[in-house]
Amino acid sequence: MLALEAYVRMNMVVTFLVLAIMLGLYLSASSGHGPNAILYKSHPATASAFWLMFVTFASFFISYGTQFLHDEAMKSLPQGKIFIDPCYHVAEAVVGNLASVCTLSAAIAYARGSAFNLGTAIRWIAVSLLAIFLWATVFENVDDSAFSTALKMSPDVIVSAIAGVALGWVFFVRWGGLNGALVLIVSVAYSVLQLPAYLSIGGIGALIPQSNLNLAFPCLAGGKLLLAFGILSLLCGSTAGALAMHEPKYWPTGAVPPPSWMQTFYGWIGSFVSSVAVAISTEPLKAIMLKVFG
Repeated sequence: MLALEAYVRMNMVVTFLVLAIMLGLYLSASSGHGPNAILYKSHPATASAFWLMFVTFASFFISYGTQFLHDEAMKSLPQGKIFIDPCYHVAEAVVGNLASVCTLSAAIAYARGSAFNLGTAIRWIAVSLLAIFLWATVFENVDDSAFSTALKMSPDVIVSAIAGVALGWVFFVRWGGLNGALVLIVSVAYSVLQLPAYLSIGGIGALIPQSNLNLAFPCLAGGKLLLAFGILSLLCGSTAGALAMHEPKYWPTGAVPPPSWMQTFYGWIGSFVSSVAVAISTEPLKAIMLKVFG
């Protein structure tokens, strides 16, 4: 369990860094010195995708933070388990699925271009979260068998997998070539790694050696860096005329070179090295983080 706590904290740090970078990009764009592709007045579709992904990463941060607070509460108030656990499980399901439905909405925005309607997307997100809330609440009142737990987690697993693949696909469709393919590969890999993480957090990991499942968390921490770079670099370059962002596009037709190919190339290398460093350093840093944060 100590390893899991350290892994969760590492993901919180990485997610916070991504959110800070996204805010920095927006402030830079607002001042006229950054990419205007993420400004809603100029480019509604790409800006919608940008902010929906911001909510996705914010949901990641809240989800990891909620888990950390829950674990701390269980240490100091073990007698409150009967009251705290149901609230935590429902909140975790809602926040986790908020990340997934926002990722899926970002993919739809990038695919539909100017045909995307943000207001309609927000309404569908709200309906989805209400359905997840009801689903999680119902399953909190049934037995804790592996079967019922698997059913309770099924929306989380299914929606996150669909959203991750869809996100990578729409960037591949728009950009094609190596950069689009890399985003697709990273998105699919990240989606696959989420399954063991869900199993570990959801309690099914009790039936499997925890240490094996927990290996997904340092990989997810590193994967967030790759995913963030790939998406943000292409989003910020989406003013390229060859992308035809005003038109819906669902199937690749060719490769579009990024505005600054060499910067993108070195960015991918830097992100890969950073992600590997984060994943490898998580285990050695575990003891240090546990001492610093308690």
